[in-house]
Amino acid sequence: MPSNYEPNPPYVSTDYYSEHFHPNELKIVKETIRKSEKLIHRDEIECIYVYGGQGELLINGAVFSFSEGALLLLMPYHIHGFRLREGEVLAIYRITFSIGLLLLTSTNRKVYLQEMKHTYQKLPIMMLNERQKKQVSFSCEEVYWEKQHSSENTDALNLMLISLLVYTVQKNQIIEKEDAKNIRWEILELLQLQHQNQLTLQQIAEQLNLSTKKVQQELRQLTGVGFTENLNRVRMRNAVALMQFEELSINQISKICGYSTEANFYKVFKRFLGVTPLAYRKNGIQQSFVQTRMDAWEIYIYIQRNYKRELQLKTASKELNISEKRINDLLEEAFNQGFKEILLDARLLLAKNLLITLDQTVKEVSQQVGFSDAAAFSRNFKQRYGQTPKQYTLQHKKQRDTCK
Repeated sequence: MPSNYEPNPPYVSTDYYSEHFHPNELKIVKETIRKSEKLIHRDEIECIYVYGGQGELLINGAVFSFSEGALLLLMPYHIHGFRLREGEVLAIYRITFSIGLLLLTSTNRKVYLQEMKHTYQKLPIMMLNERQKKQVSFSCEEVYWEKQHSSENTDALNLMLISLLVYTVQKNQIIEKEDAKNIRWEILELLQLQHQNQLTLQQIAEQLNLSTKKVQQELRQLTGVGFTENLNRVRMRNAVALMQFEELSINQISKICGYSTEANFYKVFKRFLGVTPLAYRKNGIQQSFVQTRMDAWEIYIYIQRNYKRELQLKTASKELNISEKRINDLLEEAFNQGFKEILLDARLLLAKNLLITLDQTVKEVSQQVGFSDAAAFSRNFKQRYGQTPKQYTLQHKKQRDTCK
């Protein structure tokens, strides 16, 4: 390693973290990083937006360069750490969330592995264009501010941010790098993608044309533990994510996650989580999530995907095959807001973003976010934010000019 780099600790026995997030939980922090990090991996997913500086990221032994405007999507099997030269400084948003929250953005959660497989197999760094930078930066700052200044439940806002980040990842061409996936990366990726099967060490070795001894050696050097423990980690983080879906029994979850017997699943689950699967579902999930029923989340996602239309409650009722009263009851229970309020929130939040990222008139922005009447848009905007759309745009233009 060149001498002008801050040193990384040895790439052996990497630190392993689990914050035991609930399925709908999200944490966002702003960080200034001035030196290289030690290598870690965790149960949760980490999405990092770089809004200042440049550096390199080590992932599973491969090195990736990036600069301001990079979006990094780090899955649990990405063992990673920043590497900085002397004097380099990074400014980032670090968003940490459970696999469970990512599953909520899927339209078909019963086949979640297929839904997420293409994301797992991509290399995890992409560069955003100017418009995307503004959109992601705005959304991160909005969620960060709300979490700092509001005591209210931010579940809906969490899902909005993850939906945007996942959409941005899927839309962008992720940086490809020849030979980036070394043998350690390949082993961890196979564990992730095949954990549902009755997977053995021998099978992994044969797929990679390695000896079983070599696979164990690479895993121990990378993670500090061997094949069985790494496989159980993958299965457990997916099992916890699936606990939120009430239609799946514990027996079904155990089979989905690759366990041949429910007894073995219970044994491993209790060792990792300290409680049985049944106790976890009753206590941990019930208090934080089950009360906000899955139906409410599906309605919320429907609103997020359709708010640009001239959407009405009766239209949603027909398309979702749920009565208008039931829709409002579910949303009130989950988010303390009805259909109209959530729809208005989604439209106004996007409008704030577009007003400062696009060179468009107020009328054009109002039409983009689903308002047929620009006057009604301006009135609602002022009621919510205390200033008209035009005043808001001018204020941010002055702030940008001052910063130049």
